[in-house]
Amino acid sequence: MAWNKSQAVSSARMRAYAESQKRCAHYVPLCCSLAFCFMTFSISTFSAEAPDPYRREPANPYGAPGKAALEFNRWYLQQYAENKNPLTHHEIERYVTADTLKKMRKLDARTEEYMRRTGDLPEFAYETDYFTKTQDISPDWPTHVSIVGADYDPACANVYVAFGKDKRFILADCMVEEQNVWKVQSVTQIEGGAWRY
Repeated sequence: MAWNKSQAVSSARMRAYAESQKRCAHYVPLCCSLAFCFMTFSISTFSAEAPDPYRREPANPYGAPGKAALEFNRWYLQQYAENKNPLTHHEIERYVTADTLKKMRKLDARTEEYMRRTGDLPEFAYETDYFTKTQDISPDWPTHVSIVGADYDPACANVYVAFGKDKRFILADCMVEEQNVWKVQSVTQIEGGAWRY
C-alpha cells in the first residue's frame, strides 16, 4: 500500500486540537522529511556494511579505502610469493595510482639501463620492495594480511595493514580516489623494523 501524502495531511488537520497553535502545518512536513532521510541513511548504511552470512570474514569496518588496501596487499603478496613482477602486470593499475606507477616504472627503466651499461646496481635503486618495505617476505604473509586501523588527513586515507599471524609488521598505505576507485599512492612502514626473512 502506497503512502498518500494528501490523506496524511488531511488526517493530521482533522485530529489537531486548538492547542496545537497551527504548528502541525510546520511539523508534519519536517517529520516526513526527517523520516525519509533516516530511511535513506539506514538503507545505504546497512546495505554497505551488513555482513554477508556466507563470507568467512567479518564486514570491513574501514570502508572502501580499507577494502581496497586489503585486496591490493593480498594480490601483491601473492605475486611476490610466486616470484612474479607485479609492475609488469596490467592488473596493478587497478590498485595503484597512475602517477605512482609512472614514477616507479621510470625508475625501474633507469635502473635497468644503468645496470646494462655498468653491471652495477645504481645508488638511486631501491634496496627494498616499494610496497612491502622489505627485501623478502615471510611465508605466512600472503595468507595473513589484515587491516588494523585507518585515519584520514587532507592528503589521503591512511590504512594500516598488518602482515603475518603475529601482526607485528605494519605498513600505512596512503589511499586516494582516482576515477572513483580507491588506490595506493604511497607506502610508509610503521612497525616491524627491517624485515629480512
